[in-house]
Amino acid sequence: MNLYEWASMSAIAGCMPRVARGEGRGFLSWKQIEAVIRPKIYYDSQTALVCLENTNNMAGGTVYPTAQVDDICDHAHRWG
Repeated sequence: MNLYEWASMSAIAGCMPRVARGEGRGFLSWKQIEAVIRPKIYYDSQTALVCLENTNNMAGGTVYPTAQVDDICDHAHRWG
């Protein structure tokens, strides 16, 4: 998403992406994602969506383990 869809996100959705870098095969943990989430402050842009690249093209088409995706989704939903 970072390499190929960046401009489309801004043009179509009017949003600005923030990058969280995965280690190894490109997988992210909730801890890595949480580090780039912006706080809910009225005068600054806020995080509203978490996107995961699956399959991760730049890491050879790796696929997230389902349990890891579930964990990230659970945390993201609790965050709001």
